[in-house]
Amino acid sequence: MDILKNAIARQEVFAGDNRENHLKDQIHIAFGVDANFVRPMGVTITSLLMNNQNENIIFHIFVNSIHEIDISRLEELVKIYKTTIHLYHIDKRAFDQLPTTWQYSHATYNRFLLAKVLYGIADRVLYLDADIVCVGNIRELMDIKMGDSVIAVVQEENTPFIQNQIEKLKLRNGKYFNAGVLCIDINKWQENDVSNQAMKLLVENYGVFNLLDQDALNVILDGKVKFVSSKWDFMCNLEKKIKEIPSDTVLIHYTSREKPWHRWCIHPLATTFTHYAKESLWRDVPLDSQPRSYKEMKMLGRALFHEKDFLGSLYWYFKYAQEKAKLRFEKKK
Repeated sequence: MDILKNAIARQEVFAGDNRENHLKDQIHIAFGVDANFVRPMGVTITSLLMNNQNENIIFHIFVNSIHEIDISRLEELVKIYKTTIHLYHIDKRAFDQLPTTWQYSHATYNRFLLAKVLYGIADRVLYLDADIVCVGNIRELMDIKMGDSVIAVVQEENTPFIQNQIEKLKLRNGKYFNAGVLCIDINKWQENDVSNQAMKLLVENYGVFNLLDQDALNVILDGKVKFVSSKWDFMCNLEKKIKEIPSDTVLIHYTSREKPWHRWCIHPLATTFTHYAKESLWRDVPLDSQPRSYKEMKMLGRALFHEKDFLGSLYWYFKYAQEKAKLRFEKKK
């Protein structure tokens, strides 16, 4: 299987200055998104640049789709912050044979292209999901000693769900990591053929892994990872009553289905994202206001009730109940 061979259709480079020539101090950061996640990714990039002004950051963005206005914003961003962005346009058919869910599109697999593209260019790359905000300097993470490990990651809290994942995937080390922040040793990733192995596993077990590539990577890299402090991937679940973010946190990861850019998100810890959104070139982009599932309809109903828009709240609670009943009926068929 060589899904990756012709996956990249074309590449664009936006350079704000010539600092990319200073090889010694480069930090390479990568994202894999589609058009729906470019806005939050833009906020992530803004937060990284604002909090790492003395670092020479090179961005690598792998996109399945992107709007022209967002390309224009990326071009403007490199001029403002004097950074460099490599934009890789992926053939939309590249990952067709891999599974998706309503929550995870084929863009989740874009990270599998990192090592193939950056091998020989960078020894280490930081992959980030687009639902992250940086509030500190990342140099310490990029310089961390990894020994024989392929990646440095943060362990998921050992909840009943995660414990079930560990048992289901038969993880020998008894730990499960979050794949939203991956500090990757590119050479070791290539030597272990991680991308191809993970994709092969997903194809051969189609529909088995509910967390898709994250599950596959946990299986393939079981015992080959370095676990680091949660300050590098603080998992902030906005569907829970979490009250504060630890003071030493550097990367805040909004891991729940409810995101800070959703119209129905009223969690107080979403304000950190909002702060950087207002500083970004995406400041005027409206919040996502159209629920994609019955659960999001319920969230919007709750948010409108909180805002005392009782008629709007009633409408979305009714839609929630209607869609939920419809799904139950279809399951009984």
